[in-house]
Amino acid sequence: MVAARLRGAVVREKLKNEEGGNVSSREAGILLGNLSSGAVLNRYKSGRLVGWRESRRNAIRFPRWQFDGGGVIPGLVEVLAILHGATWVDDWAVVLFFLNTRGSLGDRRPLDVLREGDVELVKRAALGFVAN
Repeated sequence: MVAARLRGAVVREKLKNEEGGNVSSREAGILLGNLSSGAVLNRYKSGRLVGWRESRRNAIRFPRWQFDGGGVIPGLVEVLAILHGATWVDDWAVVLFFLNTRGSLGDRRPLDVLREGDVELVKRAALGFVAN
């Protein structure tokens, strides 16, 4: 069990640093067009931003990869609504969904497919993900 926890911690650290790392709520607010930290945290709590709780810092961190030109990647909020519709999906399951390749997407990552603009394809993949 200890070995499994260590593997999980290593994977989480790797994910935290993917695609440019992660930012604080203040930095996320700047990336979102100068929103307050409170507004950023409200978006996270309502399921409209990807993030995770850092217990040692007692803060929420936000992956840079979700931000795009003063907002978030088009389609991200729609996909998050599907993912958060499943009770078993936690913050790390969301991160894993976006950063792992999926056979239903031609072995591409949902993040990359969203960047290509195919929101409907990623929404279908998210529906399949939560059904499992």
